Amino acid sequence: MLVFIMFRSLMSCVVISISLVSSFAYSNIRAPYSVVNTGKTNVGFRGNERSPYPQIPCTKLKMWPFDEENPSTKSENSPRKKENPANASINDSSNQSNPFLPFLDFIPVQEYKVIENADLSNDNLGPLLPVAEKIDELTGGWGLTYADLKPETPTTPTGIAFLATNLGYALAGGLLTLHGDIVFGTLTELAGAVSLWYHYSQLQFGQDRSEVRLALLTDYIFASAALITGGAYLVSMGVQSVPVSCILLGGSSVVALTLSWVWEFGLPYIFWHSTWHILSALTGYFIGQAHIANAAGL
Repeated sequence: MLVFIMFRSLMSCVVISISLVSSFAYSNIRAPYSVVNTGKTNVGFRGNERSPYPQIPCTKLKMWPFDEENPSTKSENSPRKKENPANASINDSSNQSNPFLPFLDFIPVQEYKVIENADLSNDNLGPLLPVAEKIDELTGGWGLTYADLKPETPTTPTGIAFLATNLGYALAGGLLTLHGDIVFGTLTELAGAVSLWYHYSQLQFGQDRSEVRLALLTDYIFASAALITGGAYLVSMGVQSVPVSCILLGGSSVVALTLSWVWEFGLPYIFWHSTWHILSALTGYFIGQAHIANAAGL
């Protein structure tokens, strides 16, 4: 049993590490804009006549410092003053090694435009996008919004302390598993791991980002699984068997969560949501312990 717990904890750490590293790496390569199809079709990279081949959406190989709406921005030292600006990327010496260069004359190019500061809140949600849209519809857009914690980040003392409050779930889940409740213990640990991922993303990426909305949606799923299991334990034990500590801690944790939604910004949110983490982890632990004792007839 101890070996199993250690192995599972190690795997949880690996999964969390991969999620955090992937999120950080992805944030460094993403740009705060999106590319949108304008519906227009250019004749080709080099201005040839329209090709009979299928229209293949693609982007230029390299941008040239030329603004079609403002020709004065063209470099004075440009050796291609009389050429079509779209040709610059093809004739640039950095692209001469491209083996497909001779065939680009025959490919009609779909025109795209770049939208600066685009809303990235729904990008990259993948198969969970319909679920996110349904939650937005049912809650008027509130369900997947989250607090702006600037200037705190995952590396500031306050941010680190906030993230550390999720460790209570790992401790509670590990103890429950050690005492024999593998199901609820595992769900509690997973809920804590996903909560850590969500709040790390929240601190790292800021507002209106799909990375955070994806983590928040996943947090809803795992937290709901743990809460439903805990609720089923309470029902199976009966009201008379539920310890008073569970009721007091559970009620206090709900109050703290509600207050974190009322003051959903900066330090007030961090304080109340940290309190929710600590109290809800304690509540889960005591409910699990009561269920174990009840099952043993104690």
